Amino acid sequence: MNNIIDKTSLYLTQYLAMDFFGFKHHCPYWSNRIKEGQVRIRGFLNGKGEAKSIRQELLRLLSETAESRAMAGNQDNLSLLAKRNRIGIDCSGFLYRVWDFLMKHKFRNNKFSDLDNVFPEGINRTNAKSLTDKKVAVRINKINEIRFADCFRLNGGRHIAFIKEITAEKLIYVHASSSLTLIRGVHEGEISLHDREKNLADQEWREEAPNGGTLKKYFKPRKGDGIWRLKAFA
Repeated sequence: MNNIIDKTSLYLTQYLAMDFFGFKHHCPYWSNRIKEGQVRIRGFLNGKGEAKSIRQELLRLLSETAESRAMAGNQDNLSLLAKRNRIGIDCSGFLYRVWDFLMKHKFRNNKFSDLDNVFPEGINRTNAKSLTDKKVAVRINKINEIRFADCFRLNGGRHIAFIKEITAEKLIYVHASSSLTLIRGVHEGEISLHDREKNLADQEWREEAPNGGTLKKYFKPRKGDGIWRLKAFA
């Protein structure tokens, strides 16, 4: 098991610490703009791309001029460049990529060759709600039952994160976020576990949210938020 966890950690690093001419930055965020069920503004690879493809496209833009190359030294400037060119990844695209990586490495001896076997419409037709639909996932109700590769659903099913690690003291998740957090893009967040017998809402959420408070303000268990596990990994 440790082998696949180590491999997954390296895979996550491709999003968490992209290399641009020696500077390490997290992958920017992008989500297609949708209205009335139709994509109105479409991003590079629909905001669902592999880290390698996203990095290569950003490197191409950064290499065009000396001025653009200088942007590689600053995360905020890189994020602006990415936003102008609609480059990045959204929360469901990121989780899909990580789960697909695990599936291809036969995590938990699952029987599928890739995640498209679980979601026949593919990565571009999934979102946080469909990834935690009861047809494909089961809800985990106790902190002591949470494990690596579970997902963390938030904001009434409009946001999702990957559980990277859980110990006696903390839960570490990785997600691609935008307006919910101070950091835009793929990054880690943490919840300190002071009493594992209590619910997640009673723990210490460490990640700050804009306009004060923490990410806990977007945790809505009555709307299905919580920890979910893909049935293929159960």
